[in-house]
Amino acid sequence: ALSEDVQATIIARVNNSGRMKMTWRGKEIVNLSREFINSNGAARKISVRNENLEIRHEKENLKLSEILKNLNVCSQRGLAERFDSTVGAHSVLMPFGGKFQKTPAQAMAAKIPVGNHETDTCSVMSWGFDPYISEKSPFDGAYLAVLESLCKIIATGANLKKCWLTFQEYFGKPGDDPKRWGLPFGALLGALKAQLDFEVAAIGGKDSMSGSFTDINGKNLDVPPTLISFAVAVTDVKKILSPEFKKADSKVYILEPEYDERGLPVRDSMLKNFALIEELNSQGKILACYVPTFGGVKAAIFKMCLGNNLGFEFENFDVDDRRGKFIIESNSELNLKVLGKVLEAPELIFDDEKIKLADAEKIYNSPLEKIFPTKTYEAAKILEIKFSGKKSFSTPHFSLLTPNFLIPVFTGTNCEYETAKAISKAGGQAKIFVVRTLTPELMKISAEEFAKELKSSQALVLPGGFSNGDEPDGSGKFIAIFLRSPVVREALEDLIDRRGGLVAGICNGFQALVKTGLLPYGKICEPDELKATLTFNKIGRHQSKIILSRVLNNSSVWLRNTKIGEIYSIPISHGEGRFECSQETLESLMTNGQVAGQYVNLEGVASMETQYNPSGSFGAVECLTSPDGRILGRMGHVERVGRDLYKNVPGNYEMKFFESAVSFFKN
Repeated sequence: ALSEDVQATIIARVNNSGRMKMTWRGKEIVNLSREFINSNGAARKISVRNENLEIRHEKENLKLSEILKNLNVCSQRGLAERFDSTVGAHSVLMPFGGKFQKTPAQAMAAKIPVGNHETDTCSVMSWGFDPYISEKSPFDGAYLAVLESLCKIIATGANLKKCWLTFQEYFGKPGDDPKRWGLPFGALLGALKAQLDFEVAAIGGKDSMSGSFTDINGKNLDVPPTLISFAVAVTDVKKILSPEFKKADSKVYILEPEYDERGLPVRDSMLKNFALIEELNSQGKILACYVPTFGGVKAAIFKMCLGNNLGFEFENFDVDDRRGKFIIESNSELNLKVLGKVLEAPELIFDDEKIKLADAEKIYNSPLEKIFPTKTYEAAKILEIKFSGKKSFSTPHFSLLTPNFLIPVFTGTNCEYETAKAISKAGGQAKIFVVRTLTPELMKISAEEFAKELKSSQALVLPGGFSNGDEPDGSGKFIAIFLRSPVVREALEDLIDRRGGLVAGICNGFQALVKTGLLPYGKICEPDELKATLTFNKIGRHQSKIILSRVLNNSSVWLRNTKIGEIYSIPISHGEGRFECSQETLESLMTNGQVAGQYVNLEGVASMETQYNPSGSFGAVECLTSPDGRILGRMGHVERVGRDLYKNVPGNYEMKFFESAVSFFKN
């Protein structure tokens, strides 16, 4: 445990005695048989009254503008982007797809971690729940929750036979009321029927029967009867589908099941449709696939349009709000009901209304924008950078076939494995070093051992994460304190000044380089000498998405495989990535060619818009180098790239960042 800088305490030992024993201060306080524990103690009984109400199904008749205002339909991008969606470099689907990253994915898809090896196997996870249906009929709500989660799994490219379920349940306190006990009972019956119908088992789950509250006015409140179904499956990464429309003029079809007298999809009909989706996918005939949920077909079509800013015209809008449907964009003629076609112009044409996509998007974004903002409210500034070019930077002091890269791990670092994998893939030798901080003595030993490792390394790579919880006083500062310690500083200066080695800092590592002065000055400076910093994002929250970075100067060793003007798609994930300095300092850095990469929009123009410059970085600075280019820092996670990742966000991801450093030492 100490080698990983964590404290570990044995809390139990498993044996075959058949009894659970607990002691406190050397005295035995519990001694129970396994049989008693398995029985949950004394048996309890309760009366249940299940009222299985029938759901009314109606034609979709609401205008799109009304549908998009609903909290179950409106944009949740400002909330979702707070969570790191690319950590580990395994994500096959981003939470929001298309070149504009606005179509919400209906399932998570990620490659199975297998160390430094590549795999085509990925996991897929989806969910299903409608609070309004569940409130009217817990039975129908639970059944359809399971079905919805399965449909999303199929629509994402997985197979029903390799699928499992888990449930999250939440109900009001039932007390001794048989009618209140009937709510979870009805939901469990609905979920059980769905499991039996589709031969899918639920493994584990979480339940709570404490969802009753009293508001400030003394009114008693219950949560809606809630059974959320999560479906998990495995599939080949090549089969993964995403829901954003791909191209104009393609036809869009709707695949509907048969329904019973209650309005629930007929099992055999659903299984037939599942098989058809799998067959069409295997034949390469599906461009996009979406499962209409709350909000119906109109909401589904709108969200499919957003990702690539395409429009849609309905040819036939004779649909109702029953579940179990699939919307399919195809590049082939299919023997299915045509719903309409994708338009180049970003507008939606229904039987009874026509609306511009941009106008609909404003309505879609507005309900949660003040709570979970997606943009800062200031005038967007476009920056023009003039750089006359610069001769190539330094050459290596020696030639080495397999250079050694040292990767320090601090408390909170979470990118060391994907960094090491990227280095190994590039032909380098990666060494992960855990900095131990549990005691002052361990800190001292770690510093000495780290310095020794650094002296036998050719490059130092500071990976991303949240070192020491981004404390004290901001991200990267703890790493900077460690690098300033005398023994480490001496070894680091030896690497940079005498041995001609390389240093890179990514995200949290970039922050540390700026706080030491290694960037932009190329040397460790005293804190009061620093004229630049990386601080909190302008939007005031963590940001996780794919950004575009344009190469302004490729003279750095780390950018040898790029060309000036090239634009790369790079994952970012940070809460403190805003580069700040004076206008004078920025102009000096740009003139000197040290601003190597800038956040740009889809036209390749540097931008201050939050969508393209998530941190609000001054000068749109994304990548910075030292004067000689051997030290580089950037907010983009260039280590989080690989085969079949981010399939729903097109772009050029292969910068060959670490390959550039490895080739430098081979010259």
